[in-house]
Amino acid sequence: MPANSRLRADSAVQLWHKPSSSLMLGADEVHVWRASLNSPHHRLQYLHGMLASEECERAARFHFAHDRRNFIAARGLLREILSHYLELSPHRLQFKYTSHGKPYLTHDCGGPVAALQRLAFG
Repeated sequence: MPANSRLRADSAVQLWHKPSSSLMLGADEVHVWRASLNSPHHRLQYLHGMLASEECERAARFHFAHDRRNFIAARGLLREILSHYLELSPHRLQFKYTSHGKPYLTHDCGGPVAALQRLAFG
């Protein structure tokens, strides 16, 4: 018996779906993303190419290769996802950091101010 066959038909549980090609965040919406950090080498190279120089320097400081790969994948995916919402190139996104090291977007990247103000992640 498949694992999900035990779910009731009226259950609120839904499977994860691939995102649509156009991403818009309504004023009363929350989007939750799930992504694998286990990427093949060519994908990591692509994601690494999206990173700002500060992010590349930070990635290079990781002692263990798996930590470096996870950082590159996570930050590259973050840039890729946010760029779709803001309709900007991933390279144009500029981050600042809270005192706890969490990234947030600056208004310097040129995206729509209203979209930047609504967009929170972390």
